[in-house]
Amino acid sequence: MAKKKGYKKITGWKWFWVVGNLTIALIVFLIIWFGSGSVLESITRHGETLEVPDFQGKTLEEAEKLASDAGVRLQVTDSIYVKERRGTVDRQDPMPGSKVKKDRKIRVVMRAKGIRKVVVPNLVGYSTRQALAELGSRGLLVGTIIYDDKVPTSNNVLEQRYRGREIMPGDSVEAESTIDLVVGLSSEDCETRIPDVTGKKGTEAVRLLHNYYLNVRCKYDREVNTSEERANAVVYKQTPAPSDLPVQMGIDVTLYLRNEASEK
Repeated sequence: MAKKKGYKKITGWKWFWVVGNLTIALIVFLIIWFGSGSVLESITRHGETLEVPDFQGKTLEEAEKLASDAGVRLQVTDSIYVKERRGTVDRQDPMPGSKVKKDRKIRVVMRAKGIRKVVVPNLVGYSTRQALAELGSRGLLVGTIIYDDKVPTSNNVLEQRYRGREIMPGDSVEAESTIDLVVGLSSEDCETRIPDVTGKKGTEAVRLLHNYYLNVRCKYDREVNTSEERANAVVYKQTPAPSDLPVQMGIDVTLYLRNEASEK
């Protein structure tokens, strides 16, 4: 019987040669496969993360050393004027505790070291609301509104004070300084009411209460630390409580504020 053409059985040493070469090729392939995966993982640092330190409140030198020790880099993106803790980090992005890869740039905003001066305007004769607007436009804050019932005209500024003493128009003070106003109070026009400012941000709440001719005291919860957090803090309680009953102009309203995230 004739054998089929085109097929030849591999036997003997040829069989071992073929199997051996295939085995070697498989081993080389596996070495290359797993080796390239390890190299790629090493290059990309797959799965390796670092925790971002808290740079807020630290000087630039302190923050840079902390960043170097933690394996990240700092990038100063801006500076702002804030009276407290000058020359320190005001805020950062990503936030402390975030997970990032090694050598990640952490963006920080610094508080300027220098002092910025502004000129005090002449507020005498202004209405209270006009005076408040003018102070805000100059980068100054309203301190206490002191009502003087010896003057028959209500809500006209009689005197402007800085640190308990009269300050003259044209004098220079540090930006964000508080200016107290002495205002006339008529016995026929001396009442206001207390609006509800709960749920509002602090700056908005203070402005609204001042427009009702009330003095404001702010108390922040312990977790409110930076100027940005204070600006965004939300009122969760006020004393006295909101009321439509008449009260005398100039009484104190105490606001209790906390981080907006705490409201959710």
